[in-house]
Order: sequence, then structure tokens, then C-alpha cells
Amino acid sequence: MYAHALAFSVALKDLEVLLRRDPSELQPLHMRIGEWQTVRTKLLPLLQEAPRLDAQILAEDPTAAADVGYRCLKVLVRLTLPLPQLLEHKLERLRHLQESKGWLLEKDALVTLMYLLAEPLAVVQAERDHDQRNMVELGLTLVRNLLAVPDPVAAATEHGRMLHDRCIMKMHEELVLGQQHRNAERQSECTTTRQHANKPV
Repeated sequence: MYAHALAFSVALKDLEVLLRRDPSELQPLHMRIGEWQTVRTKLLPLLQEAPRLDAQILAEDPTAAADVGYRCLKVLVRLTLPLPQLLEHKLERLRHLQESKGWLLEKDALVTLMYLLAEPLAVVQAERDHDQRNMVELGLTLVRNLLAVPDPVAAATEHGRMLHDRCIMKMHEELVLGQQHRNAERQSECTTTRQHANKPV
């Protein structure tokens, strides 16, 4: 399983490089990924498995880069960037963005995103290391990209209706739940500390 998890990390890194090099006027790789619905079928399931895969990597080699979640976020950020002005097939690419935004809401990917951001966000900004700063920046960029995707003009299904409002509400819910979870953890830590301090020597 260790080699399996590392293979995902390498594949995601290679995909992000290829997406970065995709010609901006045509974006043929972006187009194929949209047509194949790769975000729904591959990337979102992988994002949800990322915490487990990263844990497997660290369990086998504590010095290894456990970055499946980080690499997956980088690819999702690249795929959801605002469209270039002179892009061909712009309407079709916009549809791909709208589909990806809806899938990110339906697949509870934002829950995993908040999980991945919980550790770096728990660290004071001035004390975050390089990896923690990068993770927070990626998470915020993905949120920005999703909010920049407009609703379909004439949505034929509930999937497309009020997509922007659903996105904001989902993010708000996860932020609130994440804050409540962090508060509960802090309260538990304080209780444990007090119990140890009050133990008779």
C-alpha cells in the first residue's frame, strides 16, 4: 500500500506539470479531463482518500513527503482557474467548471478540504512552516476559484440551480463545524492539562 500511495503522489505531480504547460489558447488537456469527468470519477475520490494515503506513507517512512492531499489540491486548483480570455471552446470549458463546482459540493470534498486545512490553520500564521503556508494558500485559492464560477444561465436540473449560493452555504457550514471541532479539541486539551496539574504528587 505504501508504493500504491506514493504512485498516486507521483502521478498527481506529473499531471499538475502537464496542466501548467497546457497551451492557454486551446487547453486540450483541460478539455479532455472535462469531457472524461475526471474530477468526479478520479480526483474527488482520491482527495477523500488522501488523509489515509498520507498516513500510510508516513507509517512506512516518517521522512517521506506525505503529500497526496497537497498534490490533489494543486491539480484541482489548476483545473478550476478562471478561463483565459482568448480560449477556444470557452462555453464548453465553462460547463466543465460548473460541473466540477457542483461535484465538489455533492461529494463532500469540502469536508476533506477542511480536514486538510485544520492542522495548518491551528498554527499561528507567523509560526507556520513552508508546507503549512502552501496548504492554506492552496485551500483559499480553490475556494476563490469555485466562487468565481458563475451559475449556469439556464440550469436544466437542480444540480445547476443556485450553484453559487449552495457553494457559499456549504463552505460556511464546514467552516463553522471545523471551528466547533477545533474548540472542542482545545477544551479537551485544557481539561487534560488541568487534571494532570491537580494530580497529587
